[in-house]
Parts: sequence; structure tokens; C-alpha cells
Amino acid sequence: MLSEEEMRRIEAEELALARAREVARQRARTRLSAYAYRREVRAALRPRPGWWPVRWALPFVPLALVVVLWAQPDPAPLTDDALGGIRTSDLLERCQAGFRAGPSEELRFPSPREAAAQVSSSADGKRWEGFYTQPDGTRREFTCSYTAADGSLRAEALGEEP
Repeated sequence: MLSEEEMRRIEAEELALARAREVARQRARTRLSAYAYRREVRAALRPRPGWWPVRWALPFVPLALVVVLWAQPDPAPLTDDALGGIRTSDLLERCQAGFRAGPSEELRFPSPREAAAQVSSSADGKRWEGFYTQPDGTRREFTCSYTAADGSLRAEALGEEP
């Protein structure tokens, strides 16, 4: 059996060892919290992107996009009236066919919506004053007239080179 003195010495050693472990744990916790705080400070000092001050607005961007797209007016529908004795689409087709029957068949005409805006109607017929683009990129103006009385179509390019 152990003497009273040996028992106290062993208890004192165990107590000292337990205190040393507790002090080591405390130092480790202090080091970890200091390291975590340093990480936070470094993150706060790191330069931010330019959009950072308005990051609160990012959730509203899709909503704003939907509102803008919804608020845009619809383009006016293509009116295909028969005023002047011929429908606008038929006039456009016949005029384009008249110009394409010439020496160059690769002419580019404006879109039907844009061309319909260039057509004027009267009781005597219809007139399309527009332009076409040639393959070399030059733009040439033309006029195309339809006369309702005899159903004739006259297409001529304006300012043609000799």
C-alpha cells in the first residue's frame, strides 16, 4: 500500500497534469479564436468588386427585366389592306419580282413591316416608294406604282447609273 505522502504526491502530479492540459486547451482556443478573427479582418480589408455597394438590388434585377419587357409596346401589326385595288403584300411581291427579273437577282428589300410603312394608297391605286440593297452593298431608291383602272404595275429605279 502507498503511504500518505506518496498518495498526496501522486494526486498533486495528476492535478498539475490536469491543470497543464487545461492551460494547453485554453491556449489552443485562444489561438483558434485569434486566427478566426484575423481571417475576418483580412476578409473585411480585401478589396470588393464594383457592384458590391448595390448587392441589395440584385434580387430585383429579374423583376425589373420582366417589367421592362412587359411594358414595351407591341409592334403594330402589318396591315394588308386592299385599298387601291391590290393587297399590300401582293404589291410588295409583284414589285420585288419585277426588280429581280432584271440583271441582278440578289437584291435585298426591306422587311415586310418596314415596306408596308412606305406604301401609300389612293382610290386610283397604290405606290411603294422604297429602297433595295444591291449585292455590293449600294443602296438604290425605287418607286413602284400599281394602277387599279387597268391593273398595270410600273417599277422603276431612281437615280440609276448609265
